Amino acid sequence: ERVIVSQLHRSPGVFFKGDRDEYLAKIIPYRGSWVEFEYDQKGLLHARLGKRKILATIFLRALGLWLSPQIDMKTVSDSILEEVVKNAEYTNADILRLFYTIDEVELDKGKVFMKVKKDGATHLAGLRAAESIKDGKEDVVRTGKKITKAALSDLRKLKTARVEIEAADLEGAVALSDIVNTETGEVLIESNTEITAAKLQQMLDEGVSGFEVFFPKGDDIGEIIANTLKKDSISKPVDALLEIYRKMRPGDPPTVPTAYHLLEGMFFDARRFDLSRVGRLKFNIKMGRPERDRIDDPLLEAKDFIGVVNYLLRMKKDSEHYSQDDIDHLGNRRVRAVGELLENQFRIGLERMERA
Repeated sequence: ERVIVSQLHRSPGVFFKGDRDEYLAKIIPYRGSWVEFEYDQKGLLHARLGKRKILATIFLRALGLWLSPQIDMKTVSDSILEEVVKNAEYTNADILRLFYTIDEVELDKGKVFMKVKKDGATHLAGLRAAESIKDGKEDVVRTGKKITKAALSDLRKLKTARVEIEAADLEGAVALSDIVNTETGEVLIESNTEITAAKLQQMLDEGVSGFEVFFPKGDDIGEIIANTLKKDSISKPVDALLEIYRKMRPGDPPTVPTAYHLLEGMFFDARRFDLSRVGRLKFNIKMGRPERDRIDDPLLEAKDFIGVVNYLLRMKKDSEHYSQDDIDHLGNRRVRAVGELLENQFRIGLERMERA
């Protein structure tokens, strides 16, 4: 059938582009604000809301209000909303936990142990055991030898709780949360700070019992999120919301309720945002979800943004499973029927009349 050029438009959905050190993800709705995530040679992840560019961790911290909501914000007054938002916490550790593989380290009598997870990803495989572990007479892991994936599987079958590791193998490990001396209250290592040999010795001397770590250099995600958090000076969701408002409405004095409703309206309000059934279908296929998952839901959820960032960051190391798209391919375009174009014009007219 014949169509005219104005009927062709980019299909809603999510699209990824990768070129050497520059990677880009676009969430394109049928109606509403576009969102882009990008990182470049400087190793910082940015979010672009409309045409305004901010550090992606600021956006992710603001999304924490939707990832772990305290109450239903749509039913409360502005004064209660302001109080809830001001008291909300979404720490660096909460953001890091969304993307990185986390391991638990225990310190006991001058020795360093790593807990054996019952399942899931772990960095224990590849570290050297400081002490052998036996299954009857046979060695599952030998002293000074690297723990293989097969050995890790055997340790899980034996229900081994923890393995003593070489302290030197914690090189490159980064603290997930602040590590505090419980007696004095002194912060020994701040969240998202590398654990050096000197700091580890200090923790052993001061009787720290344990802490959580991640290995950004060895993780498929890489160091992008950790580096971006170091650049990000904002620590609370309320400050993240106000910063986004200042970027989107420069010169307009922000308040907590207006900042909240601005971000809510951009992605979580069906009157202003519509991903559409086609967009949701393409989104699900790209993200590896069931095709008809939330097929009639026109809105994005906070976890959708997390999934897109996760996919984008994994593209560099695993381009086979995390592939880029050709945005100009006709498979990524769709035809708007005449009735659809008429409907859009009617909606625009009614919205103008409503505002007037």
